[in-house]
Amino acid sequence: MQRRRTPVALAVDEGRADARVAWGGALVNYYAQVAPAAAKAPTWLKPTPGTRVFADLDDTKLLGLTQFNGAVIAATRRGLFRIEAGGTSEQIGDDAFRGPVRFASNGTTLVLTDGARIFKYEADASGALVVSELAGPDIQPSPTVAFFQGYFVFPDGASPTGRWYYSDLYSTEVDGLNFATAEQVPDPLLAIVPNGDFLFLFGTDSTEVWYNVGGAGVPFARQQGARSDIGIASSYCAAKLTDTLVWLGNDGIVYAARGLQPQRISTPTIEDAIARQRLGSATAFAHQIAGHEFYQLTLESADPDDTDGARTWVFDLMTGLWHQRSTLGIGRHIADGFVDAFGKRLVGDATSGRVLEWVDDLGDDVGKPIAREVYVQPLHRNRIDLRFDALEFEIDPAGLFVEPQQDNDAAPTPLLPPINLSATDANIVRLAWADVNGGTNQEIGHAVYRSTSPFEETGLPQPLGVTGQDIVTFIDQTAVPDVTYYYRVSALRGQEEAVSSLIVFTPSGGYGFRYGLTYGTRT
Repeated sequence: MQRRRTPVALAVDEGRADARVAWGGALVNYYAQVAPAAAKAPTWLKPTPGTRVFADLDDTKLLGLTQFNGAVIAATRRGLFRIEAGGTSEQIGDDAFRGPVRFASNGTTLVLTDGARIFKYEADASGALVVSELAGPDIQPSPTVAFFQGYFVFPDGASPTGRWYYSDLYSTEVDGLNFATAEQVPDPLLAIVPNGDFLFLFGTDSTEVWYNVGGAGVPFARQQGARSDIGIASSYCAAKLTDTLVWLGNDGIVYAARGLQPQRISTPTIEDAIARQRLGSATAFAHQIAGHEFYQLTLESADPDDTDGARTWVFDLMTGLWHQRSTLGIGRHIADGFVDAFGKRLVGDATSGRVLEWVDDLGDDVGKPIAREVYVQPLHRNRIDLRFDALEFEIDPAGLFVEPQQDNDAAPTPLLPPINLSATDANIVRLAWADVNGGTNQEIGHAVYRSTSPFEETGLPQPLGVTGQDIVTFIDQTAVPDVTYYYRVSALRGQEEAVSSLIVFTPSGGYGFRYGLTYGTRT
């Protein structure tokens, strides 16, 4: 019979699973792009950008990246650097940072913290920009800093009960009375992140939402009804997209809040993968590419001996889909932190003190080829695996997968139909046939067809059932006594189907209990 060419759907989401039956495809260094209505396929896969060096700070580790006062500010283990539009850099502070550095700015002053000490970068009396440490009895170590409606806000890294403090209005000064406590659940506070008109206070086991009430005394109040028993995995895994706050919860689930209440956005597949990683190592940042807003999450392996076990997953807010990103040789993706500056998309290098530029249609990460992987969704016919004689991909000049097709025009040997089809009646209708395919010409199953009138192989009805490979019997559990039936059985392989000759059979009366489908015996 005529062979058919059928489009094969590529994966558009990250759907790896331990169980083969649950596998949903996977993407590495590709993300799904919705195609126009008149396009050949509803989606196509766009490659993630490559990276090249923008500035080399000659340091072993880049700890943070931001934009301030017309330049990019980068923190490394050696100190603070100012990077200009041409990629030239100048060291502006020589205080060695000890951990990830987070920044906040009120427009004239940049405040930064490495979890142990807090610094500010602003103009002195002469107008020169200088770096100095914020110190005093009321300033405690803080893992993060944020600027919210005129105040710098800090979680108190020394408090086990959710204490946090804030600066004076439009100042970096901190008074001894400028503090509050996220006390509904007395857990340590790991991060404070603004989201619209609200502050999200993330603890190890809970989240509270506060807002600015103004007036004398403490200018902040807790938003009633917005507390959640979901904490955050680490101080560094929350990221703000345009109008959505995304974070990894302490339960290994990724959440997003467009309003006040968190909504789960991770899939069971993503959560299963995250469970293999060390939650406390989670870092994340947000970025945009071609109108897509992404939340990029990286975690180290939970296995201390797995040195290349860090992994990066990315959520696309536009499509609601996930994909993986990876750089050859390091497991995770090389990007760590993002800033949009000088008309360029700049990221930190997770392996060195370099600042990198993201470049579309670049096929390498700083000289390392990008390994792009696309796993198709499960291909089956009535849950029976398919075999392929050929696979055709349509690729545009930029190397983008557009519409792969299964092509059986070049089958190595013809598939043969079953022979000696027969039916017997012993309180059930039992069909049996002989399978003449084998070796390289093996079928992947058989389809059984039945009708109450004769039918040709070119006009087959819906299958009554499908067996597995090498199964040569079938029980018809819905046959009615004294009704004449016509049967055919076909061999299946990919899109090929070889149909047997027609037989006619009328079961006798006296039926009692009907057995369900059985797989019979194997040849």
